[in-house]
Amino acid sequence: SDEEWKPSTRLRFIQAVTWINVFLTGFDSTVAASIYTKVASDFGAANNAVWVSTSYLITAVSFQALYGRLSDILGRRALFLFGTTVFSIGSLLCGVSNSMLALNISRAIAGLGGGGLMTMATVVLSDNVPFKRRGLYQAANNLMYGLGGALGASCGGIVTQLIGWRYVFLLQLPLSLAAVLGGALLVKDPEVMPLPRDAPIDLAGAITLVVSVSALLLALSMGGNEIEWSSWTSISLFALAFSCFYVFFRVAEARATAPILPARMVFGSRLSKSNVATNFLSGASIYATLFTVPLYFLGCRLEDTSRVGKRLILPALGFPIGAIAAGYVMSRYGKLGTLVQIGCVVLTLGSLLPLQFDLDASAPTRSGVYYFLRLIPVQIGQGLINPSSLFTMLAAFPHQDQAVATSTVYLCRSLGNVAGVAMGSAILQNWLRAKLPSVIDAALPDASPIEKARIVENVRHSTDAIRDLPDSYRGAVTATYGRGVMVALTAAAVLAALSFISSLWAKGVGLHR
Repeated sequence: SDEEWKPSTRLRFIQAVTWINVFLTGFDSTVAASIYTKVASDFGAANNAVWVSTSYLITAVSFQALYGRLSDILGRRALFLFGTTVFSIGSLLCGVSNSMLALNISRAIAGLGGGGLMTMATVVLSDNVPFKRRGLYQAANNLMYGLGGALGASCGGIVTQLIGWRYVFLLQLPLSLAAVLGGALLVKDPEVMPLPRDAPIDLAGAITLVVSVSALLLALSMGGNEIEWSSWTSISLFALAFSCFYVFFRVAEARATAPILPARMVFGSRLSKSNVATNFLSGASIYATLFTVPLYFLGCRLEDTSRVGKRLILPALGFPIGAIAAGYVMSRYGKLGTLVQIGCVVLTLGSLLPLQFDLDASAPTRSGVYYFLRLIPVQIGQGLINPSSLFTMLAAFPHQDQAVATSTVYLCRSLGNVAGVAMGSAILQNWLRAKLPSVIDAALPDASPIEKARIVENVRHSTDAIRDLPDSYRGAVTATYGRGVMVALTAAAVLAALSFISSLWAKGVGLHR
């Protein structure tokens, strides 16, 4: 029985193996941003450096949702090993790439495997731990994810500076190969598989889902940066994404024997609708905040990137703190819906705190404690929401649907993350495009329109350009930049509030079902 269940030695080794993959998921989600400058310098391709992150993101999120259902048919062990092995190969190729094109293709290969690291870690855990005991195990996974994310953001630049950016990828190989070996020795399929091995694979659903998610991610990632939101390319990508989503849910999934992502997971009940909306909205709010806050320090306070990175390390610990607290409460009391709602409240209140930051660059620098106390609540809210919203979804479906339910939650959360970054970027860029010209006009009335437009574009695309401005009007530019950041942070707070409202719809069962 669940009450008498004790973790075996084999389970402890399995968890160590899954920890490796979860850690690497967090690490790879943040490390690329710390090596852009050096990669662009080495290959002389500054315009394409952002694709080091974007190429990984697109394949990781697009294929993430496939792992759950495919593991129901092909087996947990096969999909665990596939994801980990492909990620290892991609990391190796990244480390030996001799051009920007080769690096971006290698990152896309790594993302194909990386999309399954977190999903399969959670699914394998679901197969080996009774439902009401999983809270602390998932909390431990979230602790490793948070640790990986914090180290990726902080250590990537250090490794790049000391021994080169290639080792950011090559140093991941020993860990990923250890996970491959551990998975081969320890991960086994359940005695009773959710679906027979000869069940037809939903190829039509897989193709339409991958195309729709890829097109949406391309539109969100490129919009407002490499292409205008109103351009035909942007409109076409959004049209392709939403038309494929329609075909996916209304045609492909309705006819499939074993659909990749059943429509009932998203639209089937009030709880599933609430969970999908909460994960999307909270994910968007969190990442809009995490994307925008560093720009405050860079563009308004004019701090260097290393100092900004150090400011953000300690607040990042709020995520594992919140996750551990959620795991304890779930395992002890099983209050899933309440935990999600509390997490959304903490997230909403935490999103308001950065709005107190000074906009005057000449104002005395606040203490590290001041910023720490205003940045950590968002991370705690994320730590509370992520595991509890996942288990709220899992509790609503029978065990044979656990893998697909897991994929659904992670997909919605990831799409929210990308949408949040895109929203924060779009708001800030549109604000600067609208407000900066008048600031430059007032400061340089005799300058040519071409020169004024060049200054505006330089500031919009690089905070380094602000530092090079004359003292006479640099303060006005930093204040304008800071106000744009505050508008983006206000939008993130609105999304957090909406996530709380959506969480109130859920009326599900607890962990002790």
